[in-house]
Amino acid sequence: MVLKNYFILAAFALTFQNCQSTFSSKNAGDTLTKVEWSNYGGMRGYVEKVIVTKGNVYQTTYTTMNDNETTKNTYEISAERWNNLVEAFNLADFKKVKDGPSQLPFDGADQKIIVHTAVGSDSIINGFEDQANYSRISKFKNLLEQFRLEKK
Repeated sequence: MVLKNYFILAAFALTFQNCQSTFSSKNAGDTLTKVEWSNYGGMRGYVEKVIVTKGNVYQTTYTTMNDNETTKNTYEISAERWNNLVEAFNLADFKKVKDGPSQLPFDGADQKIIVHTAVGSDSIINGFEDQANYSRISKFKNLLEQFRLEKK
C-alpha cells in the first residue's frame, strides 16, 4: 500500500512539473532578445536605425543624397534599462497594432519597429496610424524613443 501511494505521488509530481514547464516556456518565448527601430525615406533619402540588445545600443544614420554620408554610434546600456524595456513589452499588444500606409510615395518617411523574441520576430510599419492599438504599446515605444534620441 505504501509503495502504491508512493507511485501515485510520484506520478502526480511529475505531471505537475510537466505542466509548469510548458507554461513557463510559453512566457519565455515572448521575451525580447533584440529591438530594431528605423525611420527611412523623404526627398533626401534619410535613414535612421537604432538596434537595442541586452547590453548595447547601435545607432546608424545616413542620407543617400550626400554620397551616403554615414554616422554610427555604439554604447553599452545597463541591465536595468534593458529590463525596463523588456518589462514594458507585451507581444500580444504589439501583434494587435496594424500597419499604416506607406508615406514614401509622397516623399514622406516610414517608421518600422521589429521585435525579436526567442521564437521569432514581428514588425509594424507606421503603426502610429492605428491609434487605438498603438496606444497599448506607448510605454514600450517611449522607452525605445529614449534610446533613439540618446547620443553618447
